[in-house]
Amino acid sequence: MIGGSGERVTLKLVAQYADLCNVFGDPAAVAHKFDVIRRHCESVGRPLDEITLGNHAGGILIAADEAGLAAEKERHPGFEGIVGTPDVVRSQLQEYADAGSEYMTYSIPRADDIEAIQLIGESVLPHLAGPQASHARG
Repeated sequence: MIGGSGERVTLKLVAQYADLCNVFGDPAAVAHKFDVIRRHCESVGRPLDEITLGNHAGGILIAADEAGLAAEKERHPGFEGIVGTPDVVRSQLQEYADAGSEYMTYSIPRADDIEAIQLIGESVLPHLAGPQASHARG
């Protein structure tokens, strides 16, 4: 795996050597990075489909309903990333899948937040569309 988003060096190394890559940015930036990798693959004579394309989606702050979400926002003031109920989070992550991402990494504010982990695992990931939807991992 090669992680990074440098278009001239890092993404060319992805095209040459990686089995898996992890880029960063919003969905439009991720789509652009995947296009850069595709062009580098063409220049080095490697099929793009030999590389699993992935991205870091940033942090996820999730709650089952608006009341729970308000409480989470109070617990984590200034949180930056994807914030919402399962439908909102799913919609925002779907944008990455639509950009070509086959897997995503992300973080949550507290590693011991079982409710957030369960919501993501049961109410978000199984519903994402894309080539790896049945193997979604975070």
